[in-house]
Amino acid sequence: MIDTVSARTDSDSATGDSTASGDRQVETDVLVIGGGPAGSTTAILLARRGWKVLMLEKARHPRFHIGESLLPMNIPILERLGVLEQVRAIGVLKRGADFPVEGGNYNVFRFDRALREGAGYAFHVKREEFDQLLFEHARGEGVDARDGVKVERVEFDADGRPSLLQARDGEGEFTIRARHVVDASGRDALFGSKLGLKKRNKRHQSAAVFSHFHNVSRRPGEDAGNVTICRHEHGWLWLIPLHDGTTSVGAVCSPELMKQRRGETEAFLMRTLNSVEASRERMRDAAMAQALVDAATGDGAILIAGDGHVRANLGVPVYLHAPGLPGASATSISVGFVERDAPPGTTRQPRP
Repeated sequence: MIDTVSARTDSDSATGDSTASGDRQVETDVLVIGGGPAGSTTAILLARRGWKVLMLEKARHPRFHIGESLLPMNIPILERLGVLEQVRAIGVLKRGADFPVEGGNYNVFRFDRALREGAGYAFHVKREEFDQLLFEHARGEGVDARDGVKVERVEFDADGRPSLLQARDGEGEFTIRARHVVDASGRDALFGSKLGLKKRNKRHQSAAVFSHFHNVSRRPGEDAGNVTICRHEHGWLWLIPLHDGTTSVGAVCSPELMKQRRGETEAFLMRTLNSVEASRERMRDAAMAQALVDAATGDGAILIAGDGHVRANLGVPVYLHAPGLPGASATSISVGFVERDAPPGTTRQPRP
């Protein structure tokens, strides 16, 4: 059992670092686990309402991640966070999506023609840049944002609330005592794994293989920033233009097709891309820009996830449609805020 955290003193840091009994200990109002877009957005909005927020990201920014194509519903959130122009500077303007048809033509679905009013555009971003931008912005908003810190253990009290958490950084282990905990750990699903809540969706078991390529031809004119979606016999393909001139290209495939790789993942991807005329033509002169990412193996890989939805019940309604790949199935992300010192069913009122 982790020792009880001592009371915070005036000499403690913004989140209450303590060294009682030789152990590093932290106290905070809200602990956000995960420093991706969902975690940073939640942390920023809570900090603006006066909450003391500690956000921990296990990797070091910048780090590679999948999910490079934003949607128009992200634009109001970026405006609210105060980062829209910064994202514009690192993104490719995305006016819509196109779908190839026979004869080398394609149909375009433009965002500014949508039935629902809203932003008529979005961006493609390199996630290592986008995530770091949001993470650093959170620091500027008063969040104690720390990367390279992994939460390793959670202990629950008799009422099922997380009472103490243990994390590890470059200096070793330390203990966290938080009034509320937000699990924004993405595919790690820290609390979902701990509580046995993760379930496989039997209707959606596809996986993806993708990489970044040089010299992929782009659409002309205003369509140059389109995301292209192609169908193949066992799934679909995406082509996402990025600001550095590379293109993210990937194949979402059925489990049956993925089993045919036999250790030749790069050749498997190229065969799948070449099986569709539209992608084959655009990649005629393409060269791989980085090592292949295989989202099916889990070995240094990143699984595809769809748009997420988060609601924070701390006086700050946060509706975050997390950046996801176009066409990916929607996954509802449950985020739990647990009041450690209050009876079940009660919430703490936010500071004015």
